[in-house]
Amino acid sequence: MLIPMLTRKSKNIPLELPRLGYGMMRLPTLEGSKIIDREKALPLVDRAMEAGINYFDTAYTYHGGDSEVFLGEALPGRYERDSYYLATKMPGSGLGSREKMEATFAQQMERLKTDYVDFYLLHAATREKFPYLDEVHEYFCELKTSGKIRYMGFSFHDWPENLEFMVDNYSWDFVMIQHNYVEDKSGRSGEMVEILKARGLPVFIMEPTRGGYLVNPPYEAASLLDEVRGDRSYASLAFRWLKEIDNVQLILSGMTTREILEENIATFEDETPQSEGEKAAIEKAVALFEEKNAVPCTDCRYCMPCPFGVQIPKIFEIYNWKKVHDEKTFRVIRSYFSFLKDGERGSDCQNCGACVKECPQRIAIPEELEKIDRFFVELRDEG
Repeated sequence: MLIPMLTRKSKNIPLELPRLGYGMMRLPTLEGSKIIDREKALPLVDRAMEAGINYFDTAYTYHGGDSEVFLGEALPGRYERDSYYLATKMPGSGLGSREKMEATFAQQMERLKTDYVDFYLLHAATREKFPYLDEVHEYFCELKTSGKIRYMGFSFHDWPENLEFMVDNYSWDFVMIQHNYVEDKSGRSGEMVEILKARGLPVFIMEPTRGGYLVNPPYEAASLLDEVRGDRSYASLAFRWLKEIDNVQLILSGMTTREILEENIATFEDETPQSEGEKAAIEKAVALFEEKNAVPCTDCRYCMPCPFGVQIPKIFEIYNWKKVHDEKTFRVIRSYFSFLKDGERGSDCQNCGACVKECPQRIAIPEELEKIDRFFVELRDEG
């Protein structure tokens, strides 16, 4: 039996959706692979259902396709179909013709072992996908009319001006954006929230902790937040900030471990509003975050695998750690030159541009890799 959790309805989606949804992109995996570790992941789904977290967000590409397959094993036959909500996405690889979209959708239904999806999204919409919008929208509307999907939307990784084009020229039921207190102004995601609010569109949130960046803040920001957070985690402060935005219907979290899941359950069962002290501390922390900002990578891994073997997200992780935490030079130099093998570093980038096309954060990856490699070489030579 489901335990009630905080829920929110909207005019467009009058369902009692949980405020917290389960993002299925960062599940525990078998060592050295993208394959999901069923022994660890299945109990997470069961605990989520028990706690009332019954919205599961996946995509065609997550875990190399294994995420949809796993959900097809974890939910159908174990839970009544009307006890949970399924969300998945049409990938860019499925675009270009009606036949490709139909084949992709059919494969997704087979993987998920279902005959309908509650929420269907165009994945990672950017201006580059605008030429496909007419055919995508027409196909989504047909799926909705036939009952194969209930609600249609898109996940968005672009600028507010392009969001306006998408919502003013096509009808949608909801939109998913990347939003958190750091990117509210610097990433202009706050503007996107207002654009969607003005048009009556409910907002679904991804990357609420910016790929984990807000879970372990730099020392100066942490000191500010420590004054107001009590026994709450830094991640909890990020979620509490989002929960109070009135047109945010659902917030996703990729919960890899039981510990993270339990912490998030506690956060979303707590109806205590943000204090003025929390709001003020977060505002001050944002200024410090912006001073420390390095590469806005969220470790989504859409850029991988690199055709030349460069470990792009790991390079950004090591660099950001140095910039954010001012880590001791010896440790980060060792991480860059020993943890990363020959052929995996920034100097091995061939500037092919394949990663740039896939990056939702629109990072100029080859340029960043060149800069970072030069940074670590100079650090090493100075030592």
